[in-house]
Amino acid sequence: MSVFRFTLDPVLKQREAVEREAQRLVAERERDRFAILSELDELQARDAGERRDLSQRLGATGKLDAKALRQQSVATMQVSRQIREAALRAAGAGQRLGEARTVLTRATARRRAIELVREQQLDEFKARERRRETEALDEMAMAMRRSPALGNGGRL
Repeated sequence: MSVFRFTLDPVLKQREAVEREAQRLVAERERDRFAILSELDELQARDAGERRDLSQRLGATGKLDAKALRQQSVATMQVSRQIREAALRAAGAGQRLGEARTVLTRATARRRAIELVREQQLDEFKARERRRETEALDEMAMAMRRSPALGNGGRL
């Protein structure tokens, strides 16, 4: 019995390597996006705390401390600015992640196309092998029928 050899195996290996690299890039982009979203969550929690503190200072006492209120207001504005910046970075990270996923989808499709060719060639190879085996068995049966020493005296 002969052995199946896929002539496009080097191409398949190269496409698998490209796909692995695309998977690595998607994972990296997902980590980046997750880190930015985590930072954004922390900033939003901090902003809520700053606003709560400002609100408490405004309503807690009958007298206002202008300097403390100004400092609290500046802190709240800084956190708000950081939130906007983090939101922009998150949007960019989301876009880069989408692009990386598109590259991965294409790489997967290209690898799968070669795998389908391989499967088709393997099926054809197996079919040829079955035909050869059937032909060999048929020849052996015919030879046995023709041989007087092997069975039915040469009758067909």
